[in-house]
Amino acid sequence: MSSPKLATEPLRGIELAWRAKAELGLDGRSVHVAEGAVDLGDIHLELGGSYERRDDAHVLEARFEVALVPCEQAFESIPKALVPLLDGTRFAGSLWNQGACPLRHGAARPNL
Repeated sequence: MSSPKLATEPLRGIELAWRAKAELGLDGRSVHVAEGAVDLGDIHLELGGSYERRDDAHVLEARFEVALVPCEQAFESIPKALVPLLDGTRFAGSLWNQGACPLRHGAARPNL
């Protein structure tokens, strides 16, 4: 992959995988992801949520969790061209995160 806006060098050696169990509304107004996952090397992200477009509003409810991974392994999973200034840096500790995000735009009050 090569894009000067993303990195000065082509991205090489990317290990990327994804999967999802989802339902899409036939009218294109809703999406529900019961379970989803994205892996970038040793970085594993679990996610889920829903989106609904109503006549006068957009409603999004999302949740995610980044599985526990040593920081050094996480850094090694990122293509070097994305973080050239950190080349040679060593990392200690572990990375983990989780969160949820309900967003509403418009007049409707969702039942979250």
